[in-house]
Amino acid sequence: MGESVPQRAPGLLEEDLDEEIVILQGDRDAVHVLNETAAEIWRLVDGVRDRGAIVAAFAEPYPDVDRAELARDVDAILSDFAAKELLAPA
Repeated sequence: MGESVPQRAPGLLEEDLDEEIVILQGDRDAVHVLNETAAEIWRLVDGVRDRGAIVAAFAEPYPDVDRAELARDVDAILSDFAAKELLAPA
């Protein structure tokens, strides 16, 4: 069985501010400001890429950084997105 494909939760409004992204979660009256790293990963959550593809795309501009470390960072950020209900349930 393959990895799940993270998908953005429906109903989110977002504003891309170059390096950051602001997400309005109207059903929870919440606003989330994603820093540059989280915003990079958010942009990769397209409903097509699975976790492995997100890690690979995120790692591409950082060839000298340990791939396992980048994978842990991606996992932590995806978990944070899920905890904040920014991702659709799997």
